[in-house]
Amino acid sequence: MASITSRFLYPGRIPFSLYFEYAGNDASGSQLSFSRTNLSVGLQFPRLGPFDLTYEFSEWQPTWYVKPPSSSQYGYGDGITNYLLSMGHWFGDQRYFGDAVGGQSNMLRIGFEPQFGGRLELTLRTLVNDPYYSRVVYSHENTGSLIYSYPLKDVVVGSQVDYGRDVFGAHYTRVSAFLRYGDALHSGEAEAGESGPAARPDGMEFHVDAGAVASSVIADITSDTPRVNSGVGFGPHLTVGARRAASQHQDLGAALEADDVHGESLLSARIIDYRYRFDNPLALNLFLGAARYAKATPAYGFYYGAGLQWRNILPHWDVGIDYRYAAKVDRFRTEPGEPQGGYRPDAYYDISLGTLYVSRKW
Repeated sequence: MASITSRFLYPGRIPFSLYFEYAGNDASGSQLSFSRTNLSVGLQFPRLGPFDLTYEFSEWQPTWYVKPPSSSQYGYGDGITNYLLSMGHWFGDQRYFGDAVGGQSNMLRIGFEPQFGGRLELTLRTLVNDPYYSRVVYSHENTGSLIYSYPLKDVVVGSQVDYGRDVFGAHYTRVSAFLRYGDALHSGEAEAGESGPAARPDGMEFHVDAGAVASSVIADITSDTPRVNSGVGFGPHLTVGARRAASQHQDLGAALEADDVHGESLLSARIIDYRYRFDNPLALNLFLGAARYAKATPAYGFYYGAGLQWRNILPHWDVGIDYRYAAKVDRFRTEPGEPQGGYRPDAYYDISLGTLYVSRKW
């Protein structure tokens, strides 16, 4: 089991944080590649008018946390669990025990601190277990929670109402009250100091890149069939990201990318985005992230690359070129009619991409 995580903080008039976690509990083709993966991406606005808002997306592949014994390892008889409760991801208990189904979830949380004090927080979640791997018919899970909490001297008192439908189709309602030691809410004095908009620090940059991508894919579907090269194809490219200065010449950031690769979408989370600015208009980019290739079933893998930028070719406009490589992007061959055979159930894709783009920054 391993994961790579990052959180990028963007202060300013509308502050936000962008965070990622890419995890795996098996290897894919090499010991440095993840398989049986889970990718989570979140965007948090701590101050959006009178509210705070968080959105989080998570998707996991089949067999996550359920690794049967094999000739090379003993595996985990009950999956990665503690007293039969899954560890590391909340979805793990939203299925029949031992079912290796994949799926995805979405979460939206909205917080509000009314003038009469305390805090209201609404959380909505959906979860869908994918039907393509499991023979079990699951329902779509939809849950909602509304919490009100109020600081009272050294404790916080409150109540919570939960309502929803689980993956087994059962509806539930729960009403509870709580008392917590310690002031978990901001005091009025602390909020007064934060009420005004903060000035954006120097070196902060929000950017949108648009351009064209040239791509080729080498598909390794089974261990018994030859690898197939798709040739070079062309499509649109889009990036939304932010970066901030870490020193006089160095920037750190994060971004979300979308590409058309031979008619299939490739969505990427640029988890670590490093840029070195030379004394001239050129800048060098180095980056690492996780890519989702939308084949018949989603394929996941690491991607990394490098690029050059010509900064401020016009005020607030840059031009750049990137090379990216996604190695051993991995998925299960579970769809009817797919080639079978060989010693592995995975299909691998090696994806090479060259991008020419213009970037508008704020």
